Amino acid sequence: MARGIKKTRIYSALEVANVCGVVNQTAINWIRKGHLKAFTTPGGQYRVYAADFVAFLESHGMQVPEELEEQLHKDQQRSNTEDVYTPSSLRLLYITTDQRQVDMLLQYVSNKKLRYQITAVSSLREAFSFIADKLPSVILYDPDGIPADAQTLLDSYILQLKQADPLIPECIIEPFKAESEDTSNAYTKLNTILVA
Repeated sequence: MARGIKKTRIYSALEVANVCGVVNQTAINWIRKGHLKAFTTPGGQYRVYAADFVAFLESHGMQVPEELEEQLHKDQQRSNTEDVYTPSSLRLLYITTDQRQVDMLLQYVSNKKLRYQITAVSSLREAFSFIADKLPSVILYDPDGIPADAQTLLDSYILQLKQADPLIPECIIEPFKAESEDTSNAYTKLNTILVA
């Protein structure tokens, strides 16, 4: 459940650079060239898990700082519990009653080669259940397929979860209709949300 979510420690490219005694751009180059495993945040920033950072350091004969070893040990202990939030795969929840909308969104994400696990639900009740279990990075909803106050209800629910556990990460909530009179603008906005 969301109430027990614990955050796994991740490192920015700058933190990696500082530990390794190099400039930020060098760490970014290691990531881009595939030497250092990382994931990208919805804002386009690189992040590295402690385990991947340690593996990189060891494979290149670099000393692993004691603090990093301790963090890796803590992360490994947490990973044995069910309630760890690990954003290694970004989750996108789409609330719509129209399967064509879902198919179009899946096609778009696939064509853009975006790393999102997409789950579609047809009601707010299903959405709340999914959010409580696996908080997504992005929630999109079809404004024609669910109640008019969906944004308010979703915002309120996320706020309640955050009050119960302040470590819960941010979540973007936006209306989206894959096929509409203004399809071009809808996808431009979607691209901004998912890629930026």
